Amino acid sequence: MSRIIIIALATIVLTVAANPPLSSSLYMPVFAPDEEILLLAQADDAPAEESFPGEQQDELFKSEEMRDVRTSFLLSLVLPGAGEYYAGSYIKAGTFLALEAGLWAGYFIFNKKGDDGIEEYEAFADENWDFDYYIDWFANEIDSFDIYTEQLPIDTVISGGDTTYAPNKTHDYYEMIGKYDWFVLGWNDFANRDAVRDSTLSVARTQGDILNVLRGGQANAFFRSAWRNEYMVMRKEANDQYTTAKYFIGGAILNHVLSAFDAAWTAKRSNDRVYQGFTFQPSLKTDIVIDTHGNPEPRLVLNLATF
Repeated sequence: MSRIIIIALATIVLTVAANPPLSSSLYMPVFAPDEEILLLAQADDAPAEESFPGEQQDELFKSEEMRDVRTSFLLSLVLPGAGEYYAGSYIKAGTFLALEAGLWAGYFIFNKKGDDGIEEYEAFADENWDFDYYIDWFANEIDSFDIYTEQLPIDTVISGGDTTYAPNKTHDYYEMIGKYDWFVLGWNDFANRDAVRDSTLSVARTQGDILNVLRGGQANAFFRSAWRNEYMVMRKEANDQYTTAKYFIGGAILNHVLSAFDAAWTAKRSNDRVYQGFTFQPSLKTDIVIDTHGNPEPRLVLNLATF
């Protein structure tokens, strides 16, 4: 008995699968052991032309509702939000695009602040650090003793047997005059500068001895010049602006990556919803119908599609 029912079920499933209707239910009566086996198939009122053949199914799967996951990924990798827009998620597209615009705006704002900071501290140094005083001390007095030290970028001009020096105001130039104690004599607010300069000429001719005089016996010579300290603060503030700008660049890169993966995920979810609408999901349930004689008849209902 069970073997016959299984064979009958298989025959019905194969028949419907070959040409499945958009919505159909198969009703299988439950018989007592002595009754004759009867298998009834009842279809809904859907017209025959609404059947869902394989070719029509393929066309629906290739419809405009489908979104290519790789295309979504690449679009957002290039421009955050573009892949989400392609996948039909317009709110997320606007969010990622607005975030991208904000990050780049932040980068340009802080990068400009860094540029302005450089102009400010360079102007401050040009006004308050005396290159001529320093070079007169170093080139004409100290350098003659072959003392190795940090060297400023300097242009040397020889004309008619005379040698003159001019500052080569590169990035290293502005860094060194504030960073190293060796250049502290150049700051115009250095107290008793002439006396300290003369002291460096009277000590033993070693770099350590000269630095010790410049530092006044301290660990460094920052206490010698308030302008030098102010200059270093200005440099740090300018560099901090550039550091902040770099964080915005990092955020923009991360925004591209996150948007790309989100776009791919969004496209996949959109496709899954489309496929779900065209997927057969068989279900089995019990039902009771009234036969032509007015008698109740228990049946098993096999639902083959959920469109």
